[in-house]
Formats: sequence, C-alpha cells, structure tokens
Amino acid sequence: MLRADQKLGSAPSGWRSFIACCQLFAQHFLGYLLAGTVALDNVTTTVPGLPAADCSGYYGPTCADEGPTSPIPRWRHKLRATWQSPNGLEASLNWRHIGHLKSEQLSQNPLLATGTAYSIDSQVPAFDYFDLDVGFDIGAHVNVRLGVNNLLDKPPPVVGFNLNPLLVNGNMLAPMYDTYRRYLFVGLTAKY
Repeated sequence: MLRADQKLGSAPSGWRSFIACCQLFAQHFLGYLLAGTVALDNVTTTVPGLPAADCSGYYGPTCADEGPTSPIPRWRHKLRATWQSPNGLEASLNWRHIGHLKSEQLSQNPLLATGTAYSIDSQVPAFDYFDLDVGFDIGAHVNVRLGVNNLLDKPPPVVGFNLNPLLVNGNMLAPMYDTYRRYLFVGLTAKY
C-alpha cells in the first residue's frame, strides 16, 4: 500500500508526505512501514515587506527559527521493520534518515546569503540513525519492551557560531538530531 501526497498533522502546504507499508503473513508476522517527507518549500519572510525566502534544505541565523522542526531538510524518512512471533515476542528495527543541509550563506537568495560561508560548517551531511527494540509478553496481561535509540551511538552535527549565533544546545542543530546520542529505554505495559 502506498499513500502519497498526504498532509499529516499540521504540515505546511509545501511538504509532501509518503507512507508505504506491507504485511507478510505466515506463522510469524513481518511488516514494514516507510514514512517520508519531501519539503518542497519552507518559506519565511526575513524582513516584512520584502520577498519571502525558501529555507528548505538550509540552516543558519535566518533559517534556524522557521518551521516546526527547524531546520528542515528536503528529504527525511523513517523505515521500520517489525517481526512478531505467535508467542508474543516482537522485534523492530527503525532506520531514521535526515537529509543533508547547507549553510544559508550558500543560497542563491540574497536575503539568505548575507554573510560568509566558512568551509568548516558550510554543510551538514545526511544523517542515519538506527533504533532497535524488543518486546515480549509476560503472562496474558503484561508486556515488557526493551530498546535502544541511536544504536550506533552517532554524535550529532556541530556547527560554528556563525550559523548558530545563539549557541543553542551547545552548537548542535536540535531537535532533529540525537543530542544525547545513544538512549536506552525499558517499558512495562499492563492491560486489565
């Protein structure tokens, strides 16, 4: 199943989201879910009365405060594969991809390119995170879930003062990246 051009939640009109899923049935269940978003534009007005600028795929002093998850790469997705056994054991692997970003100083728009682009922080490469979780039933009413986000303990990108002038989150582009790196969790669910 594939659904394209879905507007999820309060996504801006310049975004297009795609959802694809598949379920394979046998004695065990194997399924996957792909949810991706293409940001066609992330328009911001830098100065009232002047033309708008597109911050999609850029980061910097102007583009850092725009959008619900700023900065916004042109492409990002989550692909989750889940295996379930008939006896209540479940395992999932999640792949989170965040597309590359460029300094707004490299933009062709003069409203964004107002300073110098330094090579050390002129771009942030694409990032990939992998998450793993396992759940199992204990009796008829209790489920335990164990997992790790950012399985490979990948550090977040760090950018210089020129592109993050408020020194937000220790020069990291948050909230999109895992600023705490690897994260372990345990969950317990009781149903009665």
